[in-house]
Amino acid sequence: MEYAAKHNVPIPVSKEKIYSQDRNLWHISHEGAEIEHPDKEPNWAKCLTMTVPPDKAPNESEVVEVGFDAGVPVVV
Repeated sequence: MEYAAKHNVPIPVSKEKIYSQDRNLWHISHEGAEIEHPDKEPNWAKCLTMTVPPDKAPNESEVVEVGFDAGVPVVV
């Protein structure tokens, strides 16, 4: 982070948001901080971006359908 700041390289992390996130159409993976330690629980409020913790999720389920054309998702 210090190198990036010194050289004006924009990066999506900071000392407050310290998780590396790799996002694509299917999911987002998280790395960094306490996530790297299996004996520690993640700080859900800071690391989740596509979902919410189960205790904040609605009680109703929702079905999402994705349409494909030659293996490429084309409609949601």
